[in-house]
Amino acid sequence: MSVGTLAIRSDIGNYDGSMSDSKFISQLEALGDVDEIQLFVNSYGGSVFAATTIYQSLVRHPATVNVVIEGLCASAASFVAMAGDTISIAASSFFMAHPAQSGVIGDSRDMRRQADVLDQLTDTIAGIYASRSGGSKADWLAALQDELWLSGSELAATGIATLIPNKGPVGEPSAMAKAASSVANRSSAGRAMVNRLIAGRGKARPIDRSLAATLASYSNRADTVRQNEIESGRQANRAAIMANSHSPSQAARYLQWS
Repeated sequence: MSVGTLAIRSDIGNYDGSMSDSKFISQLEALGDVDEIQLFVNSYGGSVFAATTIYQSLVRHPATVNVVIEGLCASAASFVAMAGDTISIAASSFFMAHPAQSGVIGDSRDMRRQADVLDQLTDTIAGIYASRSGGSKADWLAALQDELWLSGSELAATGIATLIPNKGPVGEPSAMAKAASSVANRSSAGRAMVNRLIAGRGKARPIDRSLAATLASYSNRADTVRQNEIESGRQANRAAIMANSHSPSQAARYLQWS
């Protein structure tokens, strides 16, 4: 059996020093025809759109994807990890998830449109967590509102991941017992969701590949909104230059090359 190895050990996005979606896909394609992919993750997250593309590329890949969470798997990286057919995490590692976030420039209509897009993205991402965990999307949506943090032991206790054991003395309390006791420190929504998952102790469900298509449609819609905002701002800026210029002909020459 052929095995390929990939890693996301930086922020996710299309900027310097980060793992861009195009770079990841190039690395994925360079693996060739492998049967298994080992993906190591230690990331604060980043762009939801770049992460969406990475998630989809892994879901579509015919190989078995084994995700290993090394340190922190946060924000956008947390739902990339859900593309794993198996997920393992160290007890000392952490998993963090929250609602989709963005910034927008525009009038009140632009703000409302962007809020709708964010709600749709959060709803779909919650569905990805629910599909992998066996929990309900409503539980995940509620837990995400307060920003959900889970230790490696807690994530493993929910059944989403398998714990990578640390070396320790004989007779150390089990990871399950540790997680159950520390859940008391969570928000009420997070505590309810985690307690339900721990009570079930079921294995994570197979990936719902239809969610990738749904998330892609929301991503494309959000990209369209963003591009429209950029173009509207560009046209408004050009109009302002012409309106405030003492030399319309000189301004027109400038805009011709801008």
